[in-house]
Amino acid sequence: MNGRYTILLVEDSESDLAIYRRYLLANEDVEYQILEAENLAEALERWQAESPDLVLTDIHLPDGNGLELLEAVSYTHLRAHETKANL
Repeated sequence: MNGRYTILLVEDSESDLAIYRRYLLANEDVEYQILEAENLAEALERWQAESPDLVLTDIHLPDGNGLELLEAVSYTHLRAHETKANL
């Protein structure tokens, strides 16, 4: 599987973030552009601005939880597809 994918990593622990980054970059078959956010607000901004292919998030964030992020991303993504389908 070859390709380039953008991943948004949402993690407030620098050591955990380094582990995820190292693991993802070790795969030489796929090129990842890694975006990072430390909290829910920053993650939402990055997601809206960058439209990553995948979001990997910590559940416990300083200003909310990762499930809230996934819910917001899913809702926005579904709304965008519904709008396109109605055009």
